[in-house]
Amino acid sequence: MNGICILLVWSAIGLNLAVQSSNNIIGNLAQCFLPAARSSMINPVGDSYALRDDKDQIVIRDEWIWAAPTSQKMTAAYMVIENHGSNEIDLVSASSDAARVVELHKMELEDGFMRMRKIDSIKIPDGGIAELKPGGYHLMVIDLNKELKEGDKVSMTLQFTQDIKKTIALTAKPRRETEK
Repeated sequence: MNGICILLVWSAIGLNLAVQSSNNIIGNLAQCFLPAARSSMINPVGDSYALRDDKDQIVIRDEWIWAAPTSQKMTAAYMVIENHGSNEIDLVSASSDAARVVELHKMELEDGFMRMRKIDSIKIPDGGIAELKPGGYHLMVIDLNKELKEGDKVSMTLQFTQDIKKTIALTAKPRRETEK
């Protein structure tokens, strides 16, 4: 252990550590004791450090799907996809046991009309996000095999480039709630 690490340990053990600076000390301690992890597991986040692994390169949040009565065989799913990696990735496909097929779609204004079209992928820039929302990118869930009532959970698997696969649970929401 080098001299700086000894000083960091001494500082961390000492009394009267300020909360803000203690996060930096903890991060620096982790780097002293886990030097191989420095680049792949410990990421500075402001004044603190966050541990991560490759599974956390892609974070899915705010995921939901429109509720659908039995007579409706199609619905749409939405979410925010965060790429915490250093390379751009693409969402290339999705599947769900609640439907026969899930397609990637995009709504665009074309010649004064909103048009929806199937697309091959959705790019998520390095360090960026892709927002799937009504009127933009979304997942079309086609040929539903069951009714989706408010509060129901739907499992969906998302396939990204770089062999990254994420399975998420979307909560069904009624249209009136999503239009607020």
